[in-house]
Amino acid sequence: MRSFAGLLLVLGLFMGPALAEEAAPQSEVEAVAEPAAAAGVQFLDGNGKALGELVKSVTLSGVLRSRIEVVENLLTFDDDLDDSADYVDNLVRLGLGFELVDGVSALVELQVNEVWGANTVGADEDVDIYQAYVDIETKLPFGGADGSGLPITVRIGRHEIVLGDEMLLGDDSYYDGLTHDAVHVMGDDGAGFTWSLVLGRSEEEDVSDIAAVPALRVAAGAGVSEEEDDNLYALCGTYTGLQDTTIDGYLIIVDDNEDTAVAEETRYTLGGRVATSYALDDKNVLDGKLELAYQFGDDAADGDGDGDNDGIGAFAAEFEIGWTPNKGDPEWEARFALGLNFASGDDDLTDDDAETFDPLSGDVHERLGKADVLVLSNIMAYYLEAVAKPVEQAELGITYLIATAEEDNAAGDDDILDELDLWAGYTVTENLSLEAGVAIVMPDDWLVGAGGPDDNAFRVFIEANVKW
Repeated sequence: MRSFAGLLLVLGLFMGPALAEEAAPQSEVEAVAEPAAAAGVQFLDGNGKALGELVKSVTLSGVLRSRIEVVENLLTFDDDLDDSADYVDNLVRLGLGFELVDGVSALVELQVNEVWGANTVGADEDVDIYQAYVDIETKLPFGGADGSGLPITVRIGRHEIVLGDEMLLGDDSYYDGLTHDAVHVMGDDGAGFTWSLVLGRSEEEDVSDIAAVPALRVAAGAGVSEEEDDNLYALCGTYTGLQDTTIDGYLIIVDDNEDTAVAEETRYTLGGRVATSYALDDKNVLDGKLELAYQFGDDAADGDGDGDNDGIGAFAAEFEIGWTPNKGDPEWEARFALGLNFASGDDDLTDDDAETFDPLSGDVHERLGKADVLVLSNIMAYYLEAVAKPVEQAELGITYLIATAEEDNAAGDDDILDELDLWAGYTVTENLSLEAGVAIVMPDDWLVGAGGPDDNAFRVFIEANVKW
């Protein structure tokens, strides 16, 4: 933590004069350097050139997030056992961005994530490079809305890669964050169509960093091995040229990049998403979204023992329809929604078909309840949700979810759990938001076994989040 505090001090000394200066024809870097230059100090780059001639602006960004967590019974679902945890999860990010001349910019963002009072698995108190990339803006010699060439941005380095509703590619923003090391080409034709091409590799993570059950963050223990850094290739396109409608299409390829004699897995995911809204009248608005994804390729397993990889054939879908009966009301605007999440499972692990859907790097939080016990694999879940805004800055919500397994377990059970979520959020300022809530998990036989302990589990959280 001392190194991170030192970084804050250096950045404060560097950025302080810039924050005090008002906007002027000179660049932000010149505004920073001017007071120092008056005292006989001049900022130069590595080649001895004045920094103000190369850097158009400097941006300081950051996140300070503290979340109190209390979990009960999320591992055992048994009131007779001591299965509880309470802790404060603290995340600090600090980013320094540079807009350079000739369409080049760069960002370096550092992160430290810790649990107050303890150095536990999944809570690395060392400062890590969360993002570090360079953006190069240029044009392809064809296309573009006016025929003058298609503008593209080439991003090189470690960065977040997010697709649509983050069903398959997300940034894990509720927890420690998720980045990839990649070359990421992004284009925009200026007429509603954007696209991106990703060639990269996932960052190695400790398994407990992405554990579905929050309690594992403090209960997993030591010695958790790291995952392989998978290769990632993706081609994605988004069209927004239709009124109030977004259409996504994508192909994602992941292979396990293992340099061993074990059979490698290559998984192809082909999918698309449509999200739209429709105004019935001045007040009543319907909205909906549907995402479908199909996976194929070669699994690393050999279920039937014939010496060949199992063939992948898996499917997932997410659907939601919502109704806002009083759109735009300054008080008590409400939205009601009905949703479905489905992901295939494998009915026979001994044949040569691998049918379990892999959610890849998709976001877990709130996808299947706020307790984050479930992931999008071998599941059929339905939910009802109501969200109201007493005032513009506040939000109250309630969700009830019922989850069953798409394929039964060995005992023939398929009922997983019911979950009730209650939460409230308040935007204090543009930079500060608060949230609190409780998730009540009611387990069933698939999760705990027939006749096993099935006491309710709880997750309570209170969060303060500052961003700039």
